[in-house]
Amino acid sequence: MTPETRDKLLRVGSKRIAAALAQHGIADRAVGKLPVFDPLAGPASLTIESCRAGSVLVGDAADRMIERLRQRGKLPPPGAG
Repeated sequence: MTPETRDKLLRVGSKRIAAALAQHGIADRAVGKLPVFDPLAGPASLTIESCRAGSVLVGDAADRMIERLRQRGKLPPPGAG
């Protein structure tokens, strides 16, 4: 992803992204819950193991991914913060 493309995506906002996904039949996704004040953009990563700094982790099994991140020491245990 070029810096120019990333800059453009950062200006779009999560509401527009959620609307575009809905137009393609992908509705009720967590992207609609992203805070509008904290935009993100980066290369998509489908697994935790391949996710690097600057990537966006994409997936349906959020609970399972969160637990794997905790096991790898990337997130604190529940209730720790």
